[in-house]
Amino acid sequence: MRIKGFIQKYRKYILTGLVLIILIGVFVLILTQKQPETVSIQRDKKTVSPFMENTKLPNFTLPAKKDLFTEEFLSIYSILPYKRPLAELVHKFDNKAESRYPSEIVDFWMSKSNTFIYYKKTGIFKVSSPYGLPTPFLIAGREDINLFITRYFELTDIDTDNILVENNSFGGYTYKGKYLINGKTFGSAYLESYAFIIQTDKDSHITNLSILLYNKDSISVYSQYSLLSESELLSNKRVYIDRLTISENYNNLDRYIKGTIRLDSLDVREMQKAYVFTDFTGGFVYPVYIFMADARYKDFHNEVYAADIIMYIMATEQKNISSREDIVEFSEIGTGNQ
Repeated sequence: MRIKGFIQKYRKYILTGLVLIILIGVFVLILTQKQPETVSIQRDKKTVSPFMENTKLPNFTLPAKKDLFTEEFLSIYSILPYKRPLAELVHKFDNKAESRYPSEIVDFWMSKSNTFIYYKKTGIFKVSSPYGLPTPFLIAGREDINLFITRYFELTDIDTDNILVENNSFGGYTYKGKYLINGKTFGSAYLESYAFIIQTDKDSHITNLSILLYNKDSISVYSQYSLLSESELLSNKRVYIDRLTISENYNNLDRYIKGTIRLDSLDVREMQKAYVFTDFTGGFVYPVYIFMADARYKDFHNEVYAADIIMYIMATEQKNISSREDIVEFSEIGTGNQ
């Protein structure tokens, strides 16, 4: 009876005390819980340009239709090499392929019907199969490309909707596509800015394949940089030029004269904004502008050679970005455009 009387007499104070205890407990619990960490991205970290300086690059103008980045800051992403054993991948396609001539530059496998080459520096894996790869997988459209790359290479971030499809000389199709990185598309500067180029014959068998391989779990933002202005873009001499075609008279030259030709002028037809990877020297994916242009080359005799080129220029300010000094040799690239 005494306890009951006590509770009735001091009920208001007891309830107030209990409420305070509960509130204090909740407050302490909130304070002791681990708060989510805020990721801070450092800006203008020092790095090296993916492209060498070409002081003799001729002046050019932007096309009437400009495709420009509009963000205040652009990210440079970091990626790591493909981690799956390449021999395992090759034998998934052809278990009779044997390793030949391994080196620091490339790994090479060959069978009677197929050749496989992996260029370690650029991450490009190439397959040549004149009679078609011996797999049950046939390529009849964009979705088949997605399934093929996912199943055999375990790379899943593919921009399937924008895969380019063209007729080829084998009676089949050529498929060119890119990967996705944080909602943006990217590919290799040495594959015409694409991540993969796949050719099929008339029966939908794969006859040629070039694909950029990387560790899909390694993507991170390295740093952010301010956007390059148009005037800075036109004066930037750090470029990479990929010659797609050149006039027939060039092919008849001896190698000494070929070594003397220089870019004399260029007329930009089209420009695109994009992200591209170059090689694992740095392991970065860069925001760039890509220019498709008609070019004129001259040798020391002033003989003219017409060419179709792709030119790459970084889209960020060059603050804290030094010029590249070492050239990527053609033997390290994995492309036939020499």
